[in-house]
Amino acid sequence: MVVPAASAASTRFSFGLARYAASLHVVLGHLHARNLSGGAYICCWGYTWVPWFFMLSGFILCAAEIKNPRQESFVDYVARRLVTIYPVYAFGLLVACCLANLNAPSAWVLVLQAWLLQAWLPLITEWGLQMQCWFLSCLVVYWALFPWLFRTVSKLTLHQVLFAMLMAIMVPVLYLVVPDLFYGNATWYEYHEWGHMRNSTDALVVMLKFHPVCYFHVFLFGMLLARFRVILSEFEFKNQPEYQKVLGVVMELLAPLGYAGLMLVFNVPVASPPFAKLSARIFALLPLQAAVVMGLAGLEGQAQPRLARCFSPFNFLESYSYCLYVMQFICMKVWIGKDFGLAFFVFLIASAALVQILVQKPAETLWKVSPTKASWRIPAALCVVVLGIWMFTRWQASEVALPELVQRDGYLDRRLPLRVEGDDEGAIINPSITLLGDELVLAARLHRRSSRLTHDQRGAVLEEIWHSKILLGSLTLSAESWQRFHGGGHIPGDSIYLRPWEGLG
Repeated sequence: MVVPAASAASTRFSFGLARYAASLHVVLGHLHARNLSGGAYICCWGYTWVPWFFMLSGFILCAAEIKNPRQESFVDYVARRLVTIYPVYAFGLLVACCLANLNAPSAWVLVLQAWLLQAWLPLITEWGLQMQCWFLSCLVVYWALFPWLFRTVSKLTLHQVLFAMLMAIMVPVLYLVVPDLFYGNATWYEYHEWGHMRNSTDALVVMLKFHPVCYFHVFLFGMLLARFRVILSEFEFKNQPEYQKVLGVVMELLAPLGYAGLMLVFNVPVASPPFAKLSARIFALLPLQAAVVMGLAGLEGQAQPRLARCFSPFNFLESYSYCLYVMQFICMKVWIGKDFGLAFFVFLIASAALVQILVQKPAETLWKVSPTKASWRIPAALCVVVLGIWMFTRWQASEVALPELVQRDGYLDRRLPLRVEGDDEGAIINPSITLLGDELVLAARLHRRSSRLTHDQRGAVLEEIWHSKILLGSLTLSAESWQRFHGGGHIPGDSIYLRPWEGLG
């Protein structure tokens, strides 16, 4: 087998296309959660790439530090790293705050979000704006720990690295086993509904899904992979060409096998790991994801694997993938169409590219003037601005009626266009809906109140009479109309007419 010589291209990891594709899959996952993706099974696995981003960050940062040690303090390190995430995050939070209007969370939640603390409090993680950016809360903590972690990881031997990687996969199993034993039910986490915080079970599920403590091992696993790569690269195979050939074949196969395993999980339900909603996040897919990382990175001083060479022309996408991830919910919010197909993704990709060019690149230049000052002054300024927007919307809405549509990830509150047949007057209250076959059936009350003031020798008497009628109505929905109603509250036609119920007779 003829092995190409290592080239200049191999000095840079070929992760750009992989990161971009992963971000697109995350977007598909969020569309699937809102019933807007068309229902393809592969879409529901988008969330599994977020832990992979942690692993990738640990790997890249550790590999860079091994090659060019800086020996910075944790304050300087975090300040320098923040420029890669905070400008676009701040822009996204400002835009989301303006678009949310009355649906914005409480002021103190916005303050915590400005300081990237939303993942630390399970109470607010699912309630905040731009909630998909929860993982940034984790990254900042891992970056703060990185200088100390690097000093430890860089000294590990091969056996220590392998043992540490095994523990990083096995120990998190306890995250599921201990609650299983406590609740006596392996699917205890299914009790939680998005956006609901009723008791400690809800808090525990949110913590396992989003808390920085629960993904520290994934970031560490990435650092261990970088150390493992260095150890493999330092082995001498000059007198053992057969081993060098075997190692070359293994490196060629790692990424394709990793992707093949992931595609099997994403497309074949029986290949799904047990209790996947939590296990696939925390530990179950780590070996396959690690194979992708190592297979695309290759070994120092050797030619890139074939798949990595195929990916390398698309390395420029690396800087755009993060913008695409941050802008996804904003683009969903402003998208004027009802179909989230190819046209929507073109719009999302174009929006992300503009944000990268107009926001991120200029911000990087300004941030690097004084990273330490920028790392606290810009979040403080963001706090002031989002609080100003929050107070302005509350002041402006003091005399405004409730919005027609309130939509969050946990619920949909829709003002129904109800009308009463005939000349009956009153207010329609207490509407209820149910689905019978292809019909949306509605029931409500027509409420009217009258009052009369009379006087006699004993004094004034105020008499109030409440008049109430039961109203019924129905609306036939096609499959497409029902999907639009369930996903975004869209009602066919301008009105739904109700008529008074005449009784069982």
